[in-house]
Amino acid sequence: MAENKVEHLLAELCTRSVSVRKHSLHLGSNILNRQESFKIYKKFQNNENSSIHKCLLKGTFNFFCNNPLEQSWELLKESINNIDTNDAEALDFLTRWRKFPKSYYPQYVTVTWDMFESISDNSKAAQKRKGHVLDLILAKDVIQTLPKEFILRMIKKYFLQWQAELYSKFNLIAAKFIIHCNSQLELKERMDSVFGILCGFIQQPPEDYVLSASIHKIIFDFIKQFCANFFEKERIPLATEILSECTALFNNTSRICQFLDEYLHLRFTSICVTSNILLEMALNISNFYSSLVKNVGVSVVKSFYETFKLFIPHLLLSAEEDVAERNNYILIEEIMKSNSAINVTVLAVFLLPDERPALIEFKLKYDSVIKRLLKEQDLAVHVYLSKYLKSLRDIE
Repeated sequence: MAENKVEHLLAELCTRSVSVRKHSLHLGSNILNRQESFKIYKKFQNNENSSIHKCLLKGTFNFFCNNPLEQSWELLKESINNIDTNDAEALDFLTRWRKFPKSYYPQYVTVTWDMFESISDNSKAAQKRKGHVLDLILAKDVIQTLPKEFILRMIKKYFLQWQAELYSKFNLIAAKFIIHCNSQLELKERMDSVFGILCGFIQQPPEDYVLSASIHKIIFDFIKQFCANFFEKERIPLATEILSECTALFNNTSRICQFLDEYLHLRFTSICVTSNILLEMALNISNFYSSLVKNVGVSVVKSFYETFKLFIPHLLLSAEEDVAERNNYILIEEIMKSNSAINVTVLAVFLLPDERPALIEFKLKYDSVIKRLLKEQDLAVHVYLSKYLKSLRDIE
């Protein structure tokens, strides 16, 4: 059949029942060329039937994916704005961003997110839809391309809001918004925005203990997520400046006591990022421990130990088992040589392996370290060494 006759037939079908009109849309998209398909989709946009709108959404979505041009994007955007916001199937369809052309991710994110935000629906299904869009935003090459005002609006509304269903994703967006910036000036602006909100939470008086506990949890969750970014494969530009600025929020004795776990995470992350050799690593850890005990007291040792253990894999500068184990004993040796004002030998205990080593090379080093530790006079060393040796007996 000639194309002009097909167009005439489809124009006739456009006036028929809803089911016939939907079939005509499907037929047109399959047999007409791009220009004529566009005309058919455009012709249906003014239709008020919600079922037709859903059909249009699917059709224009696929049409755009096959023809990623500004004209077809505007057509899809019109279809998105026309869908029935009570149509769960249509809303779910909007989250299929993996088929979408990457060059249009920013436009897709802003339009879809604004659509979901405009709907008064806090159901699990609605949160799941938002979660799909947030997952796309969290991709590094996407968050860098989104309008700054769009991300800031999201951060101001949801960052550190523990009542929000997806607060963990919003906190991660705030972290990545800082980390993935293009200049020092942009970094400062972003840190001022995000850390300004964080500082407001840190300064809240702990009078409401339930609220205070919730605030502590969400701040700690954010700091953990924030720090985890620095251990991804790709190096973060300006990492030292970012960590220094964030650590400064907690950097007085009263705040360190109140937010000790957060402070420890930030300082250990900073040590890992800035130390390139084991000697430097040992010196930085020893100085940090010595300074903390001097300023805050021995009450910090338990928390220091627990956080220190979490960071040991990063401190050893290698993922290869044999290399990491060898580096571990080098780190122990360097720490035990330290001339810090506070005895830091207890850190050597923290670095001891969970089981006695099997290889003779490491067994000799291990036995030598244990003998030296047993001769130490420091009470903290004796407490943690006894606990460690007991844990070995329990394993056996």
